[in-house]
Amino acid sequence: MGMVPASDGSAYSEYVLTEKGESLYLVIVALWQWGETYAFAPGELNTALVAGEKRKRLAPLELRTRDGRIVGPRDFMWINKLRTQ
Repeated sequence: MGMVPASDGSAYSEYVLTEKGESLYLVIVALWQWGETYAFAPGELNTALVAGEKRKRLAPLELRTRDGRIVGPRDFMWINKLRTQ
């Protein structure tokens, strides 16, 4: 995180994400979407994550292979890259 002068022109500062922080946006969105589903009782959450000026709700994130197939939680594995080269 970094600090910049407040956007409203006041004497305060605001925190902003660095480039590394911004690269975590998919993780943040995934955690938000998980929280919408599992962390609140029905009707308890009074905020929404939306995109752009039109404020459209985001579609649920999906993990896909490079050729476009959806990958589920039991469809992937870790491999040692050194052994596959």
